[in-house]
Amino acid sequence: MAGDLKQFNSLAVVNCELTSRCNKRCFMCGRRRIEKDYPHLANWGDMDFKLVEKIAKQLPDGIVVQLHNNGESLLYPKFGEAAKLFHQQIRCLDTNGKLIVEKAKEIIGNLDTLTISVIENDPEAEEQYKLVKKFLKIKGNRKPNLIYRCLGKVNLERWKKNARYCGYQSAASSSWQFSVSEKTNNSGNRNMFRYVKPYGY
Repeated sequence: MAGDLKQFNSLAVVNCELTSRCNKRCFMCGRRRIEKDYPHLANWGDMDFKLVEKIAKQLPDGIVVQLHNNGESLLYPKFGEAAKLFHQQIRCLDTNGKLIVEKAKEIIGNLDTLTISVIENDPEAEEQYKLVKKFLKIKGNRKPNLIYRCLGKVNLERWKKNARYCGYQSAASSSWQFSVSEKTNNSGNRNMFRYVKPYGY
């Protein structure tokens, strides 16, 4: 088949994990146990850029490409270049936020949504909040849309305030698994808020 032929024309969402490396130690993450008990499996690393290029050429236009899985994709040395390869798709990224200011130029205008994972009892919570606030000032009203994914008992009011989302209303499911904005934002503001509450609370 021709090299530019779109091969995966039945897909709606693709996770393209640019790197399996991570720069945070979240309490609920299983990778630390793997590193401790199964070190031979902890072969974290980066995807070869040529492979990223090959994947991008084969994906159909308009599908969702999530540039993450279990790793922190902003650690990828060529993150900006990699994200640009998927300009015909809807580009999403989930991050811990530690590098959003440092990599701001590679993120802004290069993604459609950026989700910040906010976890309970995080010793780096204050630094994360400051970084997000600084990133918002740099980003202004440009893409990406910003989503806060709050896991567990976190200060929701504080994050709602930081979102500065015009017309925000929360809508919780009866089981409290998640809460999302139910209003369409007509002001052009690209900051949103999402709350996820795990089972057991």
